[in-house]
Amino acid sequence: MNQTKTLDNLVALVTGGNGGLGLGMAIALKAAGAKVIICARDVRKLKQVEKQYGFTTFMLDVADEVAVAAMFQQIATQFGTLDIVINNAGIYEDQVITSLSREDWDSMIASNLTSAFLCCKHAAGLMKHQKSGKIINIGSMYSLFGHPNSVGYTTTKTALLGLTRALAAELGQWNITVNAILPGWFATAINGDLPQTQRGAQIRDRTPLGRWGKVDDIHQLAVFLSSKGADFITGACIPLDGGYSVSERNLYFE
Repeated sequence: MNQTKTLDNLVALVTGGNGGLGLGMAIALKAAGAKVIICARDVRKLKQVEKQYGFTTFMLDVADEVAVAAMFQQIATQFGTLDIVINNAGIYEDQVITSLSREDWDSMIASNLTSAFLCCKHAAGLMKHQKSGKIINIGSMYSLFGHPNSVGYTTTKTALLGLTRALAAELGQWNITVNAILPGWFATAINGDLPQTQRGAQIRDRTPLGRWGKVDDIHQLAVFLSSKGADFITGACIPLDGGYSVSERNLYFE
């Protein structure tokens, strides 16, 4: 990982930052010099990463506006500024529409979309006051095309593109940029042993770069979009999927 302090003394919040891609991005931001805050619902994991990496942590549900507002107020009081927000919190569940309950649908919207909306809303209030800021929403390559048996996930991750573009248009006058990263298949805990299965091999075969993503693959993009180097980039939705979303999905490597 490049240790250049491109984010020296900036304050960054990563939601869902206690594992997987969220933790990877939090570690990368800290290595680049940022003061990193993470929030999540799992107290045990939060305490582990707080002890190991020295992050400031908040235990809360990012779909709870009262809790989110209180967290942002505490950040403003404790740090005096908030420069970077990465909206990474979210869930995945297999969902077939004919058996999908309204309760599960609402839960997916709350976890994947409402959470990002609330954090953008309260971050924007702080960032408009200081006339600067970087917001990064974590979508999915399935923000770009349909995925069977995941109607809630595909719908919410697609909606994040609209949120990103609308806020980029709205907040640019305050020097706030809003972009999205769209990860593909990554070998993280959420996918368990899938990379070692026949399905995992099929995913590699259908990916032009011929492999699954590694957490390291997202580090520099997250740092770059958080840095001054990306000051003139806003409204961008960047696939990070080894080419999966632009392939014919029927590639076989020798």
